[in-house]
Amino acid sequence: MADNQIETENKNQELKHLGFVRIVAIQALVCVSNIYEYAKQNCGPLRSTVGTVEGTVTTVLYPVYEKLKDFPDDLLVFIDHKIDEAINKFDEHAPPFAKQAVYQAQGLIQKLTLKTVKVVNEAQTGGPRAAINYAAKEYKEFLLTQSVKLWSGLRPVCTLPCSGGKGSSNSCSLVGEVQQCHQGLDSEGLCCLWIFAFSSR
Repeated sequence: MADNQIETENKNQELKHLGFVRIVAIQALVCVSNIYEYAKQNCGPLRSTVGTVEGTVTTVLYPVYEKLKDFPDDLLVFIDHKIDEAINKFDEHAPPFAKQAVYQAQGLIQKLTLKTVKVVNEAQTGGPRAAINYAAKEYKEFLLTQSVKLWSGLRPVCTLPCSGGKGSSNSCSLVGEVQQCHQGLDSEGLCCLWIFAFSSR
């Protein structure tokens, strides 16, 4: 009786950290199932052979499946509990900068997950070309924001010396223009626009 109660609790329990694994597994199963059905329908003269092999495999593997069908879910619940314990210990003992790094990583993972879902949706609605175009646009935007952050971080530290020589006057004046433009835009809160001005040259 107690085993049945624990089993019911494990099945009904919502995963705190690994809920996405169930979703990914279900989506992968649906995808593989669709591919298998498509291949089975288009196998031509081998259709009867495929049906026979499928029946044999189902007969052999069904008892194994019945014995082990709850194992992945139980394992997932166990790992989720261990992750929860580790997170609680980390929150108790970790220094503030480590917590901040973890929170930033979690935010990045959440953003990445959302972007991945959007790419998959684009692929489903517009096909592979639309997904590639969307991913390229997002990657370009990511590179732009990261280069702005890098430039903003290096700007106070890094000064480029301009010594004499052929072509150095052009590069020095260009660097000076970019730095002045960036300072002006930065004061107005438009610090990312300097890249467009710089790249259009």
